[in-house]
Amino acid sequence: AGGVRVNITAINAAISACARAGQWQTAVRLLDRAGARRDNFTYSTAITACGRALQEEEALALFRRMESDGVRRNAVTYNSVVAAVCACGNWRAAMELMGEMRREGIQPDNRTFSSLFVGLKNGNRLDHVLELLHEMSEVHGIEINAISYNSAISALASGGEWEAALDVVKHMRDRSRDPRRRRRRAASNGPPSPAEDISPGLITYNALLLAFERGRQWGRASNLLRDMIAGKLAVRPDITSYNLCLSAARNAGTWTRTLEILKHLEKDPAVTPTLLTYNTVLHALERADQHDTAFKLLYHMRARGVDPDATSFGLAILAASRARQLDVCLALHREILALGGGAAPDLDVYNAIIDCAAAVGDRSGDAVRMLDEMKLSDSARPNSFSYSKVISALLKERRYAAAVETYR
Repeated sequence: AGGVRVNITAINAAISACARAGQWQTAVRLLDRAGARRDNFTYSTAITACGRALQEEEALALFRRMESDGVRRNAVTYNSVVAAVCACGNWRAAMELMGEMRREGIQPDNRTFSSLFVGLKNGNRLDHVLELLHEMSEVHGIEINAISYNSAISALASGGEWEAALDVVKHMRDRSRDPRRRRRRAASNGPPSPAEDISPGLITYNALLLAFERGRQWGRASNLLRDMIAGKLAVRPDITSYNLCLSAARNAGTWTRTLEILKHLEKDPAVTPTLLTYNTVLHALERADQHDTAFKLLYHMRARGVDPDATSFGLAILAASRARQLDVCLALHREILALGGGAAPDLDVYNAIIDCAAAVGDRSGDAVRMLDEMKLSDSARPNSFSYSKVISALLKERRYAAAVETYR
């Protein structure tokens, strides 16, 4: 308009930036501004922007609009819209789009199927993952790359399908060792790209650790981490590897093993423990009623340069409450409030303190104070448990009028 020539290269670059920043609405406005100069790249990047923002209908609308605009769809466009609907878990729509691809003479590739595995994960249809992997190689003749393998393993891991995930890893490893594949690689020029190198890597093994963690396979998770540490798998563990193994140990109730893993982690010069690391160990200690060790860990993590958050203190309070250590609970409660920034105990933590106050006796005033705080809270409003425990504490001390007032 106004004789100003549209610079489609600049607009495409701007839409790409919007996609990375999650600004899908701006991306669509820029596409509209491009007018008749819109091309495949313009549409593909705008569709990607919508997909990353989980705007499935907008992504599909842009894809359908291409035909009326006279812009021919290609593999990049199809892969963009398949990725968009899969991000929203609509694997059925993705399968239909893949059928459209074939009818237009465009063959699905590794990127198409990698997105489909994401769609199956988000749509909770893991029963189709192995079927699709077989279809890739046997029906479409696609040489499965590392990205597709890892997407499939990640999908299976999300549902704790550890046996199937392990089978895929073994298949991946066997293919990477195939002499014929090695000869082809040796005959080609240059090193393989990350996608072409299908040897299981850190992403692969972390996905397998997730499968073991979700599938309650603590022993297998422990063995895998041990092999990674020992250098038997050509990859060293990162903080995600350690955290997943810690989570598996916590779920198995082996709190002593979480401390052993943490000790080894803290000695690993290549890895730095995070807040999640310490909170996972604290959770294991809380479940095992190890309140003294949990309390010591709070000071230990501070000494390591990791400040506890409300979750850290809350887990220690839960453990201390069951040990009937009310003064410890109250001290940790003050620590949470001192964090500032809106940090506050959650419902379970408040109820644990009230339950402890009711149990130890002669501390009904502390129970009432916690209840009063809860009444002013936006996220931890008192429930029937809160009131019943406060009333119980008051009745034990024969504070009948206060108990009746609380009941009202």
